[in-house]
Amino acid sequence: MKEQPLNTVRLLPWAGTAGRPCYVVGNGDGKVSREADKVEAMQLGMAYDAFEPGHPSGPGLVRLRP
Repeated sequence: MKEQPLNTVRLLPWAGTAGRPCYVVGNGDGKVSREADKVEAMQLGMAYDAFEPGHPSGPGLVRLRP
């Protein structure tokens, strides 16, 4: 991962207290940033799987055109 300035603010992929956005400030190298990277990778993998042909995605899923 490319090092970021020490004061970079990152929106985390989970909600904070009372459903409010949760942020971390740092250079992207700390424990919270690494955990956020794992969660985002998992979310992207799940989204990729949901858009595969034949996936039992249920009603309401909109297919994107290439």
